[in-house]
Amino acid sequence: MSQDIRIQFTRFSAFYSPLIATMAGGFLEQEGLRARHSVSAPGTSAITGLVDGSVHVAQSAPSQGFGPLEQGKTPPALHFAQINEMDGFFLVGRAAEPQFSWDRLNGRKARAWVISAPAAEIAKAEAPFFPDVDPGVLTTTIATYQTLGNWTPHVEITRPAWEATVDIFLHAGLIKRRHRYEDVIASPPGAP
Repeated sequence: MSQDIRIQFTRFSAFYSPLIATMAGGFLEQEGLRARHSVSAPGTSAITGLVDGSVHVAQSAPSQGFGPLEQGKTPPALHFAQINEMDGFFLVGRAAEPQFSWDRLNGRKARAWVISAPAAEIAKAEAPFFPDVDPGVLTTTIATYQTLGNWTPHVEITRPAWEATVDIFLHAGLIKRRHRYEDVIASPPGAP
């Protein structure tokens, strides 16, 4: 018997194949989960779905925490895993999980698959998620992301990745002050 897991994307493209692969590659099904995915309305972050309880997992940028922090408020969610090495979007959870284990992110299997499997194999599995995209274009897109090293084996959001994000937002004038890693990112278990 499968349990539903509702996943919402703030943006949806092959760029986010490590998360899409958890559904397309059957990895969630292997764990007894039936994925239901959606894309948040334009101008709305998937974090809204976490807050209102309509989704279990959201794809979101840690910069979503900057707005509340700039106003002296606590962000509504912490980000706990990265999808892409070359992007500011990460996975977030609705509540802190003190007993969290990276092994619970069986998406590591999906991540390994999108890193090592032929792009055509991944594109074939993901094609139903992109009905209006030519299969050749999807294959080329995935192959390009693989070549660029966009998807790395680790899922944790590192301090250097966070600091680079903050630097970019400060330089662009989108935030006024440096924000702490701990205010937006859930550290990996056992981290100092």
